[in-house]
Amino acid sequence: MLNITLTDGRQFQLETVSPVALKNEGTYGNGSIDWEDEGLYLYDIAAQIGIEGALAALVDGQLTPLTVFIKKDCTLQYVMADDEIGKAMIDRTALFLLAYGIKSLDKPCKRVKGSVADGIVYYDFAVDGGAFTNDELQQAEAHIAQAIAANYPMGCRKFPYFKSKKELLSQGETYILDYIDDHDDYGPVVMQVMNNFADLDQGLLLGDLTLLKAIHLTQETQGDICRVTASVEL
Repeated sequence: MLNITLTDGRQFQLETVSPVALKNEGTYGNGSIDWEDEGLYLYDIAAQIGIEGALAALVDGQLTPLTVFIKKDCTLQYVMADDEIGKAMIDRTALFLLAYGIKSLDKPCKRVKGSVADGIVYYDFAVDGGAFTNDELQQAEAHIAQAIAANYPMGCRKFPYFKSKKELLSQGETYILDYIDDHDDYGPVVMQVMNNFADLDQGLLLGDLTLLKAIHLTQETQGDICRVTASVEL
């Protein structure tokens, strides 16, 4: 049994299951059984206790994807789209998709600055010609829409420090290089990866892109810099 306490005080006792099927009809040659510890996935817990639309969960205060398998009694708070934490997850995902859409274009551009502060999601780019054309912004939105419709999987990967710096330098991504140098410990560089695109891991993103209807892009020029802002349609 798994004892779950929600932060609002409600308590649940749930039947646990094994996450894997038994192999070789449950036994090996020595008669041992291939059991893993029993528990429940966070999304299964949500379904059993009647919570819909959760984006993630705070497990004993730790922000955790819904795909994590819980094996021990814990305190849970599910994160929803209208929570501050949920809004931050959506904004971070929009920032990732903004960069994905723009970098999918066949147009030289370099990121100069990015932010998700105060609900405003943007990247500043140094762009050949000073700005993107309307057609290019529409193409970037189309790339993002395709990623959302296909629900491309995203996940964190660790890359070797010096190889990452060399690759980013070849791409002119000095903005990310500066960030890595500010946190320089020569350890692996953790990146969020989708298809062939990688961006710095800046916190948990949405596990299901189809929760977003669309990402709309607008731009404004500020001297030699073009600011592209993403607005989210839920």
